[in-house]
Amino acid sequence: MRMGKSSLGERKKIYYTEDLLNPRKKYFLAYEGEATEFLYFSGIFRIKEKLKIKSTIQLIPLKRNHLHRSWSHPKKIFEIIKPFMDNLKNNKLSINDLIETIVGYCFEYSEDITNKKDCDDLREYINNILVKDFKLTKNCFVPFNSNEVEKLVESLNKKINEKIFINQLSPYIKLHFESYVPDIDEVCLIVDRDKNSFTEDQYDTMIENCKKNNYKLFVSNPCFEFWLLLHFDEIFKIDKEKLKQNEKVLPKASAEPSEEINYSEFKLREVLNEFRKNNIYFDKLEDKVLIAIENSKKFETDLVKLKDNIGSNIGLLLEELIN
Repeated sequence: MRMGKSSLGERKKIYYTEDLLNPRKKYFLAYEGEATEFLYFSGIFRIKEKLKIKSTIQLIPLKRNHLHRSWSHPKKIFEIIKPFMDNLKNNKLSINDLIETIVGYCFEYSEDITNKKDCDDLREYINNILVKDFKLTKNCFVPFNSNEVEKLVESLNKKINEKIFINQLSPYIKLHFESYVPDIDEVCLIVDRDKNSFTEDQYDTMIENCKKNNYKLFVSNPCFEFWLLLHFDEIFKIDKEKLKQNEKVLPKASAEPSEEINYSEFKLREVLNEFRKNNIYFDKLEDKVLIAIENSKKFETDLVKLKDNIGSNIGLLLEELIN
């Protein structure tokens, strides 16, 4: 698990503003999907001021490391988030997490790291630096207040850039030495209620686990595309039973090769023709965020009832951010 790049330049350790009564509050956002949800909340991040979200609120996306890219089940997402957030709460970063964070970032943004072998080679290269120069193995932790942190970051930045050039690596590493204060900050899991893979027992267990750890769970039934559909009043004209079943259908004829998509995405493309999971055209949604919040109230928003009914409680998260 690692921080998303959109937070660069916005991150600071926990501190109090001049008012001293408004602590800087962080929302750590973990998504089941790797693309659509990340792009949507990156858009929300960009229009914070427009939505009148206070400057003291920080939206911090959490992205899966390269080794966990295929882990998309809500149960698996919880299993990676829990130890990661526990370490942040205890003001320490595991060396293993640090290595995977750097490898994941390089894989995403460097033209020199393009496949599994490149990642494995870079992983070994970083590990050798840490062992040789800092006597740190994968089982070690680096405390946030350590005098070695600055030296560690700059050394890694310099030596990695001797092997491959990667822009903004140093600030990116530093941003992972970030505190999580449970009394102030929030951890939010944003998942789909996919009845084909997310069983009823797993759903109940997820609610219980989030409650035990004081995490917030946000669910869209049947999927996140339903939340995007709520940005348009056409949502009220769509067959609710078909939405609930969300079966695979062929998209309408296009220049692209035909590939089955779920019914929610099929209907979303009717009102947002350009939509694709890796390009949601947020500029066409940003003026409709408040509409989506209001429209969501016409469907189910209760977390327990979302197990069996179409709806989404993401509007509750956005209302919390705005209010």
